[in-house]
Amino acid sequence: MVLPIGTGALLALLFTLLLESWVAGAVVGLLFALGFAGVLVMTAQGAARKKKPTRLR
Repeated sequence: MVLPIGTGALLALLFTLLLESWVAGAVVGLLFALGFAGVLVMTAQGAARKKKPTRLR
């Protein structure tokens, strides 16, 4: 969970400096952190639900 939050914070800082608006930077950082965490959760769920291979006769 630290990776998406840290990356989101760095992106928020970057966009704050680029756009000269801390609100825009915070929104971009938050959206990225949520999206990145969502991808990690979905990947973990997919790996946990992996189907067993069927036997060929």
